[in-house]
Amino acid sequence: MNHHAVIRSIPRTSATFLFANGFLLLTVAFIPFPTALLGEFVLSDHAAPAVVLYNAVLAVQAVAWILVSRSALRGARGARGPSAARPAAPPTARPTRPAA
Repeated sequence: MNHHAVIRSIPRTSATFLFANGFLLLTVAFIPFPTALLGEFVLSDHAAPAVVLYNAVLAVQAVAWILVSRSALRGARGARGPSAARPAAPPTARPTRPAA
């Protein structure tokens, strides 16, 4: 839900933002694997590698959020040059009734 709210609030997009967003979503899709490992080995003597992997994935996801936010802020400031951010598609407007 947080990702959806952030994406809706971004007025402009760029190739850098799209790659950072794809990387973030990749980390989100990978979370179930270390979570399952952690759940399986947490009460055993072999819990340390599962904990390290789980924490590493969360750290990489934090880096992905930083990349998304930096590229979104860079696009919002209006980059100049050939890689300038393009405006996002405008939201669809509801038709208004004429005043009676």
